[in-house]
Amino acid sequence: MTSDGGDPYLRKQATVPIQAVKPTQVVKGRIMVQTAKFRRMGVAISLVLAASLSVVWIALEPVMAESPTDQLGAMADAGARATISAFAFVVSQLAFIIAVLGIAHLIADRSPILANIGGTIAVIGGFGHAVFGGAQLVQLGMAADEANHAVYAGLLGGGLPWPLMILMMAGTIGTVLGLLLLGIGLLRAKAGPRWVPYTLWAFLLVEFVGTNFTEWATLVSGLLYLASFVALAVAVWRSPVALWMSGTAVTTAGISAAPGTGSVAAGTSPAASA
Repeated sequence: MTSDGGDPYLRKQATVPIQAVKPTQVVKGRIMVQTAKFRRMGVAISLVLAASLSVVWIALEPVMAESPTDQLGAMADAGARATISAFAFVVSQLAFIIAVLGIAHLIADRSPILANIGGTIAVIGGFGHAVFGGAQLVQLGMAADEANHAVYAGLLGGGLPWPLMILMMAGTIGTVLGLLLLGIGLLRAKAGPRWVPYTLWAFLLVEFVGTNFTEWATLVSGLLYLASFVALAVAVWRSPVALWMSGTAVTTAGISAAPGTGSVAAGTSPAASA
């Protein structure tokens, strides 16, 4: 008498060899999970840095003057405050580029078109603003040489080169249009808190329109920007690690994500969904 009770089906199943999991596959799966966690962490940190450094830039930026001579004088008087402000703005754009790519990845499953177009345009906006930040750093060097302010003012008063003008326009247009589309994508994909897209759009309205009417708009726009990006950072940090892996990597690591939801399916290992 056999333990299968004479059932031919059970005997057939018992003869099927069980394929052992190779140690190299286990190691490769763990590396893929750790890589995905690094991506998720990098995006979350970049979201916080992009907004926080922008607030630093706004808080420490010297008051804009009407003439180039007065502007150089204001920057010279501000000293280290102007330097920190300009540096914070430039670094914030690097974090912004990583952040918008992360937002695009977050919504790519349910809003692929908006993710691709919005993410690309936003990256162009971040690059254009980084070029503007570089021009600001050059002006800081001019401001430090107070003996030649008149010469530098003449150069600045002559107008900016057209390539620089194009890139600066790309910074503004790219940032506005990119965040607008990504906000729509967040709304359609139901990713993150529901109020975040509306806060992002309010930021765009206040920053690029409201600042023409009142100085308080700058502070309000900075707070809106900070609130929306920090909320997205929390959403990214809490998202399943499978969302930050390719399909092949998910299979290799032995985890799965429910299609279209960004949530880990049943049976996922705790380490993978952490």
